[in-house]
Amino acid sequence: MGGSEELTTAPAEYDGPQLAVCLVSGGMDSCVTAAIANEENDELAFLHVSYGQRTEKRERESFEAIADHFRVTSRLSVSMEQLAKIGGSSLTDDAIPVTTPDLLSTGIP
Repeated sequence: MGGSEELTTAPAEYDGPQLAVCLVSGGMDSCVTAAIANEENDELAFLHVSYGQRTEKRERESFEAIADHFRVTSRLSVSMEQLAKIGGSSLTDDAIPVTTPDLLSTGIP
């Protein structure tokens, strides 16, 4: 579970509605994850993070459309534009060209 300590006691029982908080960029992975969370939980809450990406406008539109589809009323958008200052990514740096996808490649771009 990502840590060295295992949970030794069972969590307390909770009989209220089960809420899933989903980090949603607006892409295909987010849509599939939201669909799974929707099937497994009573209620969804969505979080969207803007980090200075070139595609933010389109991602935000998709985020809203996915949230509308699943009737999510709890939505939070957070701006972390400072991450763009780290650089090194064509997602946030206009000086770095976006590469043409190689759909036959088995590597991660």
